[in-house]
Amino acid sequence: MSDRERRRHERVDVPLLVQLRYATTEVPRTVYALNVSEQGLFVDVDDGKAVGTRVFVQVTARDGRERVSGEGRVVRKEGGGQGIELSGFDAEGVAVIKRIIAAERG
Repeated sequence: MSDRERRRHERVDVPLLVQLRYATTEVPRTVYALNVSEQGLFVDVDDGKAVGTRVFVQVTARDGRERVSGEGRVVRKEGGGQGIELSGFDAEGVAVIKRIIAAERG
């Protein structure tokens, strides 16, 4: 079964600014997400962190009007990037992600 067949939520190709921080003592790193779904995103960076590593994630909508943050987890590494599952976002955070996706679909 391919990754696409296993996914529960459709991914939308959209460049979003994302801040990542793997430890509370780290300075947040700003990167781009290449695609996003209700439960995850793929970022164009491989920080050398192992699958399973927890990460604090802040996502900013393209228009800059909405920003949401929560906890995630590295779930895969591929081609210089990493897939992050958004496991620790509250209901409002998930709603913001859904609005971002809906805006991109038009």
